[in-house]
Amino acid sequence: MENIVYRNGDGEIQIQLESIEDSGWFRRERCYSFSILHQGIYVGYVDYRSGPYEIMYYAGNIGYRINFQHRGHHYALKATRLLLEFLMEYELACSVFITCSPDNIPSRKTIEKLSARFLEEVDVPRKHWLYKRGEKRKLIYEINLV
Repeated sequence: MENIVYRNGDGEIQIQLESIEDSGWFRRERCYSFSILHQGIYVGYVDYRSGPYEIMYYAGNIGYRINFQHRGHHYALKATRLLLEFLMEYELACSVFITCSPDNIPSRKTIEKLSARFLEEVDVPRKHWLYKRGEKRKLIYEINLV
């Protein structure tokens, strides 16, 4: 893929593709990582992860992190909307899972503003890598792209 950049309507932020990596068993997982820039300043990242259902259902296909000093400006929401445009343009998915821990209120608000459909709150299986890093419960949402 060429140099891929998406900007929101008012030009406040942009996401820029930084890498495409294959990982996991037999390279079954692919991650498209984007930097989030506000007026040319790096404020965080957003990524799309494809892979086996049993992994992505709990981890989510979409992840984001905003640097502490830049939080509170809805950058994760705006960047995720741009990422969804990318997914639709390149036809990489028909729907995506997006998840958060029940106590992560900012992420939960972001997901709800994306009009994601709440599926369920679940216990993370003990064998999942999220459980091994201390994440025991997840809220599971789905976003349809078609």
